[in-house]
Amino acid sequence: MSNKTWQKLLNRSCSFAFQAEIPVTNRQVMHRQIGFKVNSFCCENLEFGVYYVKQELEELGRFISRKYSQDEEALSNIVPKARRLGRHLLKVSRKTSSDLLSKTDSELIQNVSDFQNTYRQFLLYLVYPHAIESYLTRKVQEALKQSGRPDLQEQLIIPTCGTGETFDFLKTAHSLENASWNAKDLCRLAILKRKYESMPLWDITSKPLSLNYFKDAICALLDKYNHIERELVRFRIREKRIKSSFSKALNNSGISIKDRKLVCILQEFIFLRTFRKDIISKTHFIHRPLLEEIGRRLDTQDEIFYLSYDEIKEFLRTKDASYLNEASRRREAWCVLAFGRNITFLSGRKNIETKMKAAGININTSTRAGTKIYGQTACKGKRIGIACIVKTRREMKKVKSGNILVTPMTTPDYLVILGKVRAIVTDEGGITCHASIISRELGIPCIIGTQIATKRIQDGDRVEVNANKGCVIIKNE
Repeated sequence: MSNKTWQKLLNRSCSFAFQAEIPVTNRQVMHRQIGFKVNSFCCENLEFGVYYVKQELEELGRFISRKYSQDEEALSNIVPKARRLGRHLLKVSRKTSSDLLSKTDSELIQNVSDFQNTYRQFLLYLVYPHAIESYLTRKVQEALKQSGRPDLQEQLIIPTCGTGETFDFLKTAHSLENASWNAKDLCRLAILKRKYESMPLWDITSKPLSLNYFKDAICALLDKYNHIERELVRFRIREKRIKSSFSKALNNSGISIKDRKLVCILQEFIFLRTFRKDIISKTHFIHRPLLEEIGRRLDTQDEIFYLSYDEIKEFLRTKDASYLNEASRRREAWCVLAFGRNITFLSGRKNIETKMKAAGININTSTRAGTKIYGQTACKGKRIGIACIVKTRREMKKVKSGNILVTPMTTPDYLVILGKVRAIVTDEGGITCHASIISRELGIPCIIGTQIATKRIQDGDRVEVNANKGCVIIKNE
């Protein structure tokens, strides 16, 4: 295993049950669906990271190229199927989380199984679509090169539609521009809350967003923009400009009808990124009461959230206290390693560090050497300000108006602080990631994919973000 190179694909807090299902999906469900499987490693509380073997991802990319170059028509069916499965998962989540008090333990066990089986089918669309997106991007780039228009790549590969929440928040801010926070104002805020309160629940152990979160987010937008109505107009103009630029670039590209269809399919896969995050968060929000009811019957507190679904079913069946003891150990740190024939759960920092070392996964790469950091431009502009490092939601409260946000990656619930910041710098992400989309929607200079920004930059550093050149400069001296 030590001769493998592990590549970090995700830097986000996840729940244990979620990560325990991912290897099953990547090795069993994926193999049944497309004839390929990949290994993975996830670690929590020692580092928030999900790793895959670089060589396997490269082979997956080659496999995807061989599979779909012979049947590109099949590509058009993948995103519609993911949408159907996502909607079905929400339906099953509601069904298995209703009337819980009246159900027997056996019925709750069946509910968990029903949810688990549906969940696995949708989780398939979290990993291998990345390889398809890369394949499509490469095909579009090759087609543009052959037509003599490689200059049109940026217009054709960026997302043509936004995340949705930005406009909704701006629209609500406009309706509350002169808010006195009376009952009518709070009712408008509650409507926004019902729609977006599940955003942090990619990790099911997180709490839904409170009414105060939405109040703070609206206040931040009102502080940032003097005229919200003008910003809404600008938002719509930017949106129309992007779509117009896309249509114009496609018409002027000179590529074949077949390749134009691939460009449109690529746009659907870009949309899938936002869709699947939204589905997972909403699913966890709806599904959480089922786990809470099981936890209540087993006289646990949050320990139920540190067990896999198979362990939860067995614990409810046997009432074996050893599951509770293991869940308590996972509070400190846990990892899920899928390699070879085995899926291994580990608890405790020391055990995980030993396993990571044996696997050749090195997380101790922090360094302060050098004052320049390079990444990819997501939204152009140039800003100077004080850096604020945000690695988890708990650290959002540190952000002050005018800060430069430096973070591993943004997620939809970051909107409450994006109204405050002058620029965004991320470790991870590509041109279709959340930070890219949201920065363009809000017109905030943004550099993504630096790999090392949160390691090189510290809280309080004075930094210059030159997103025109994709460069961040630490200017403390």
